[in-house]
Amino acid sequence: MTSEHKVSRNKPSLSCTNCRKRKTKCDRKQPCSACVKKINLSYTCAYDTPPKQFAINSDTPPTEYPARKRHKPETIDDAENPVQQELARLRKRIIELETSLQHAHTPKTPPENKNYPRNKPILSPTSSTCPNPIVNDEEIINFYEGYTPIQVKRNIRRVNYGPLSWIALMRKDPALNLAWKVLCSKDSYCIITNRWPRLTSENNALINISHNPEDEKNSNYMDKIFQKRVLEFEGYDEFVPYRSLYGRKESDTTNTEQPTTSDKSTSKPSSTTTTNPGPRLNFTQISLAKSIFDGRINPELHLIEKIKQIVPKRKVFWTLMDRFFTDIYPYFPFVDEESFKKELSRIFGTRTYTDLPFESIRIEKKLDLANIAICFILLRLTYLSFFNNRNCVNEFIMNSEEETVAKYIMQNPINLSTIEVANSCIQCFQFTRKSNITVFQAMLYMRIYRNCAPEESDGIDGGDSQVATALLVQMAYSLGLNREPDKFDVCNDEKVNHLGRKMWSFLMRSDLTQCYTLGNPTSIDPRNYDVRPPFVNDNNSNIEDREMEIAIVETFVYLNSELDLMRKMLDHVLDINNGAKINDLTRDVHDFEVILHDFFNVLGNVNAALVSLYFHIYLHYEKRFDSELSFFYLSKMYLIIRDDLIPAIGHTLIGKYSSKALVLNPNMQLALHKINQINLSCLIRVSYLVHMFEQKPNHEESMANDIVYSEHFNKLKSLMTNVRRTGDFVRVIMERIGSRYYYSWRIAKAHVGLFKMLSQPENYDKQLSGIRKLKSFQFTPKQLDELDNSIRILGKCAEKLVFYEDSVGMSPDFEMPFKPSEGDGNEKDQNQNDSKTTTTTTTTTTSDSTVTPYSSLASPRLHLDNISNDYVDQMWFSMMAMKYDTLEPMGNNPDCQNCNSDDPNACPVSYNTRDNGVLGGTGGQLLTQQKQMTAQEQLAQQEITRQMQFGNENGYNNGFFLNSGFDLMDDGYFYG
Repeated sequence: MTSEHKVSRNKPSLSCTNCRKRKTKCDRKQPCSACVKKINLSYTCAYDTPPKQFAINSDTPPTEYPARKRHKPETIDDAENPVQQELARLRKRIIELETSLQHAHTPKTPPENKNYPRNKPILSPTSSTCPNPIVNDEEIINFYEGYTPIQVKRNIRRVNYGPLSWIALMRKDPALNLAWKVLCSKDSYCIITNRWPRLTSENNALINISHNPEDEKNSNYMDKIFQKRVLEFEGYDEFVPYRSLYGRKESDTTNTEQPTTSDKSTSKPSSTTTTNPGPRLNFTQISLAKSIFDGRINPELHLIEKIKQIVPKRKVFWTLMDRFFTDIYPYFPFVDEESFKKELSRIFGTRTYTDLPFESIRIEKKLDLANIAICFILLRLTYLSFFNNRNCVNEFIMNSEEETVAKYIMQNPINLSTIEVANSCIQCFQFTRKSNITVFQAMLYMRIYRNCAPEESDGIDGGDSQVATALLVQMAYSLGLNREPDKFDVCNDEKVNHLGRKMWSFLMRSDLTQCYTLGNPTSIDPRNYDVRPPFVNDNNSNIEDREMEIAIVETFVYLNSELDLMRKMLDHVLDINNGAKINDLTRDVHDFEVILHDFFNVLGNVNAALVSLYFHIYLHYEKRFDSELSFFYLSKMYLIIRDDLIPAIGHTLIGKYSSKALVLNPNMQLALHKINQINLSCLIRVSYLVHMFEQKPNHEESMANDIVYSEHFNKLKSLMTNVRRTGDFVRVIMERIGSRYYYSWRIAKAHVGLFKMLSQPENYDKQLSGIRKLKSFQFTPKQLDELDNSIRILGKCAEKLVFYEDSVGMSPDFEMPFKPSEGDGNEKDQNQNDSKTTTTTTTTTTSDSTVTPYSSLASPRLHLDNISNDYVDQMWFSMMAMKYDTLEPMGNNPDCQNCNSDDPNACPVSYNTRDNGVLGGTGGQLLTQQKQMTAQEQLAQQEITRQMQFGNENGYNNGFFLNSGFDLMDDGYFYG
């Protein structure tokens, strides 16, 4: 054959090598859908001619033709025949009319999403604010499809979760949903699964357990106290039969009275009440009073007695009030300083700073209870604000010889019973029937406290935030706060008008916060209010410092221009019937994230909401076997986490924002929760792929002879290791925060169970075998390398938080440590040197520092890795028991409850030596308790520390999972 006949083909093949061999249609994606869906070998998908690199938003669908026959071009005769043209036009018109009539009589359904061949590849994201790809204009995503949002717990709980909540994401993700079912099948405790607890005699005994000071040191008893807390949270006490409660209390009364009397008649069980009956009222008095509680005198009078017991000393009281208006008021400016202090002086007396209790409290009318409720909430909030996230700062204040204001306040805590009394004061008003500005302020501050308080669980399933926020909105409507007061002649008090504008602006933002955090529909429509944004003039400032008021008003106006864009973005998410066009959604989300990145620094809850949005889109494309787009959005989620969330978390924990813990910690906990939820989702997928490869009969042979197979398996194994270790680091951070916050503590406990389950290979053969249908993580080798590198850098960021050692004289900056250095080799060497330095410094510091299991993240690592031991749990259980045990005395005033008395029966719980749910531990109090540990307790704690240092052969160590490759002491912690 001559050279003239050896002419090569000029037009290159556009199909991948696998599709060309199998003679199947190829959509030219990277990898293509056929390689992902049919042969499950995406890493072998390759093209002879590499595609050109186009812009990220250049994906357009091709021209469509009817599928019945090949498109026949129009001939000249047909074009010149007017009769044929008229017939074609009429036929087309008839088809259009029939289609319109059909659509008029059928419900509107979203158009079918079709997979079009992609001629141009989708580039990987390069930053957290890079533009999103443009896809088919008709492609629809519905955030409510693919999962069951309603959780029914028998007939006492029915909860509906919005599409952006963590439970909705867990149920929509097929991998996480399978893990959820595995936990349920193993009868896991409801702390993880949120299932309704069974009605058993053991649970009845738990719900009726009473506080006994002698049992405080028993860790089993404290575990029962925590289980009681979970039962109350799940509504078990609303379903338990009354006869169980009655019989339990009768038994307790008999056991209490029997040893203290010699009279046989008093030792017998009695069906009559053992409490003081009090003055009895006749029928006429009952009818006139209309405020009877159990046939005794007005409960408001009993409440006044509780107020007298719980109010702190004068110096504590007025110091906290002054501190609120100087430091806390800028965040929650919803009370007028002059009028409020005037009311407090009338009720509690003239302002004096003597270290003595109040002699008398003057409560003249029922409305005074609303002012007292506001006062008690502000006292508790201000007290919590004294604690820093950096525990070294708290301990420095407590151990300092100088008598500072902060030290004095820490030594005189405002305990949790203050909030319970404040809530009782609010419940005295019929706020569902009639409204009052003062009562509204009290309820608004109570909502704020529920969101910020460390002992609350507002973030687990939304708590009472959805109902409480909606109630506040309706009360605001009834008070007319949605109307501009300057338009009416009856609104003449400028300070009250200014308060109303600020409260309405705060409600609008709270309503939107609920929407983008949980996916709940908003309660405020922009068409239903005309009130102006807050402004300051010469007569309406609510505090003496007018410059501060001006700065506060500027923060309210700061986000006004972006609220419309946020609402537009959320409208796409909340459309249940029609869904949202992906192009419109991704465009609006990109515009909003650019604004966040350019103008705002610490908005962790908003960035976490963006992660939830992208998580839905990632699952959408994974379900459609579009690995190219699913990889893009998965990578972008990790870029947002690495570049935006983790630095903000570092600044909040031990950086420049650590002193603002009261305000920022709730957002930080939510961000950490969603970060590890994504880590768990990826870990399930990649672990299953690794397990599937290892179970192949020819795995060892392929590893030795097939280079492509071996490289792909090693990439998957490296990715699995880095995802696992990154998730472990984030979980350790949550466990440490859990020593102060109930939300983090409970979620960290659940993640311990999930990580432990995912480490058991038998679960992938049985319960988790359904992951095979997902065809997930079918990425090209280049994509796997990019994802692995991004997660590895994220893990190093989290590692810096875990291993960071803090001291009072240091000013940590967490901007530079989170930026990857140039060059992989230099980065690895530098990271190993940092790890060695950290280990050496830790060892040196441990010998000279006092070991305390309540250290914050700013403490040496060896002090913190046993954060899940029984001693830490016991202190948290004690705090929860102190809040929820109704038999426990209340009070902030030691002189009223004899807390300092030597008599052990005077006060069962000493509030001056308890955590009380404060942010940064308790510094001196808990330090003193740690020093007083018995020799046996110290030996046990040293043993736990030693186990945490070197790992456990069984793979599970007291709440921490440590596999054979997970060595906390290893310098080369991450692959690469």
